[in-house]
Amino acid sequence: EELPLSEIFGSEVRRRLLLTGMLVNTFPALSGHEALLHFATQTFSEVGFDVRDGASLAVGLYSAKMLTTIPDFLWLDMVGRRMLLAIGLAGVILSYKVAL
Repeated sequence: EELPLSEIFGSEVRRRLLLTGMLVNTFPALSGHEALLHFATQTFSEVGFDVRDGASLAVGLYSAKMLTTIPDFLWLDMVGRRMLLAIGLAGVILSYKVAL
């Protein structure tokens, strides 16, 4: 069932859900990991690796992403979505502080 925008923005609960969904989808973009994964081979080539090594490193990045995602599936029900999101966001913030 489709809701008109007036009902979505007229409800405090729906506004909070919409804002939460927008933020959750924005965090990966802010961290830049999607761009790195999509352009990994080119990025590694730009910093001096040949294409074959860059492709191997890209596979390594995808493997590392898969391995770090497994605990999320295992802990999701035990720890809870909010706590995992807060931990992930803290990691992003810490990474920005270290990088800057």
